[in-house]
Amino acid sequence: MENNELKPAHKAARTVLLAIILSGAVIVIALVAGYIGFEVMGRQAENAVGDFKPDTAALYDGIYSGEYKAFDAFAAAEVEFDIENGRLSDVEFSRLLQTPGHDASEEVRERISESGDLRFDTVTGATRTSGFAKAAIKDAIENGPAMEYETGLLDIDFR
Repeated sequence: MENNELKPAHKAARTVLLAIILSGAVIVIALVAGYIGFEVMGRQAENAVGDFKPDTAALYDGIYSGEYKAFDAFAAAEVEFDIENGRLSDVEFSRLLQTPGHDASEEVRERISESGDLRFDTVTGATRTSGFAKAAIKDAIENGPAMEYETGLLDIDFR
């Protein structure tokens, strides 16, 4: 046996070590790509909202629904809220993308509900999540309220 050749046990150990290193590199790349993607989505939401400051009192009564699609591909936020007599009566997020490990959806919803208005301050530690929520609210207002007619025989929802 020549000195350049590795013993089978050493070859196996080297292969396992190489597999561990490559797996770690793939995980690190995936985490960095995810972080960058989340940052970009947050900036897009911020740009979508711009200086939009909804005046709840000026909105028509009705049920509003909207969404914010990140990269124009998937919904980062879906919202539905009611306006009655110029006041916000209910707000629900069926989807709200957030930073892993920090569930701020309830805090965002509570902040909006407590104010009775759709203008709300960004939740500390949930800047991007708040931005997604604001972008979905803007979309809902731009779509306008659903017009619902209850006839007793047929319920029609025009959007």
